[in-house]
Amino acid sequence: MSNNRNIRTMEFEVTDVPMIIGALRIAANTALMCGKHDAQERLRQLRKAIEQYVPTEAGWFDEEDWCELGMALTGAETVHVSYDVPGWAKGGVNTWMREKHLRVQIGKLDWVSKDRFGNEPNGPAEALAAVLQEIAPIECAVLVVKAGEQSPSSVDTLAPSD
Repeated sequence: MSNNRNIRTMEFEVTDVPMIIGALRIAANTALMCGKHDAQERLRQLRKAIEQYVPTEAGWFDEEDWCELGMALTGAETVHVSYDVPGWAKGGVNTWMREKHLRVQIGKLDWVSKDRFGNEPNGPAEALAAVLQEIAPIECAVLVVKAGEQSPSSVDTLAPSD
């Protein structure tokens, strides 16, 4: 706590942080191009100060997608996390495709990760589900659909952590 009159406190959704960091990067690059080195350094310091709030799993998605996912999460009752084969590899074509994207579905909305993952036994899906459960409302259930299965019996519920 500081008694400096120029200090302000701001609240933000944790899922907004990657987008804020992106904006700070653009501003720092603009400051660099304009020869404003002190401003560039201040922007870099601000970015470093808030990077601690970004889980690794957020980097698997575009920053805008992570923000929109967070907005949808605030009113969600159920979230589904699953592996998704790229569209061009579906229908038996390109069965050599071993890497899959992660898909998050909330109601009729869905987001697909920009990163791809191998056939680990739901490792990344479980990690993402755990992060989403942490930031989801308490009454929201985060469900993990096991790789290669689509039946209701293939869904595991992650209970909210204590």
